[in-house]
Amino acid sequence: IEVLFLFRNERLMQIVAGTLAISWEPPAVVAFLPISLYNGKRGLSLRYFFYAFYPVHLMVFGILTFYILPMIA
Repeated sequence: IEVLFLFRNERLMQIVAGTLAISWEPPAVVAFLPISLYNGKRGLSLRYFFYAFYPVHLMVFGILTFYILPMIA
């Protein structure tokens, strides 16, 4: 975060310095793709989508745990 703040006015330097700062964890470097595409404006509000998604995905995991996995094991 500190590296990104230091180069807040230079987008390319943010990406390069941030990538070097977390180069010890290669999958994290992929996170700089959406960061580089961010234009500074607020995106769509998906609040209600996540209000529905969270309990539904827990229910799916519960069904998998209690009904599907015992049949397999």
